Amino acid sequence: MSHHLCQVSVPSTGNTIFCPLTEFVGAMSRETRAKYERLWMRSDRREGPVHPVIYPHPVTGNTTMMIHLGMITGFVYDYGASTQREATREEFAELRAELEGMFDAFWSSGRAHSHQWEEGDFIISDNLAVTHIAAPESQLPRSQVGLRVLHRTTVDGTHRPSK
Repeated sequence: MSHHLCQVSVPSTGNTIFCPLTEFVGAMSRETRAKYERLWMRSDRREGPVHPVIYPHPVTGNTTMMIHLGMITGFVYDYGASTQREATREEFAELRAELEGMFDAFWSSGRAHSHQWEEGDFIISDNLAVTHIAAPESQLPRSQVGLRVLHRTTVDGTHRPSK
């Protein structure tokens, strides 16, 4: 799956931050990575498919993640194994908070790309290798930063994330 993003109206502030997922996973401690290797996420899209959180990219083989903090409805430990179980509400909240903290730290470390949009910019990204988020400033009032209009197109992939 890939995305292309095209900025047609540029706010005065409100970058898009792109995070390389192979590097993000590589920055995890051994203990943290082992925990997320066991996890699968439930998505709120298309009847809630379950995807591994960490898995090999289907084309490059590099380690990557399937994560979208705004669209996770739950986590499953050891999906498909005899030890499979749903994360409790408390575990779900802790995992989300931990992931948000790890992403915030990664973005703040300078290892992610913060793209300051100019009218007509066009970005193509491999959505299985890079995640993105609008910087918090993009949510400021329109009267303060201007209007942000971004066209997004998603190209459906041929590989389902798997271990």
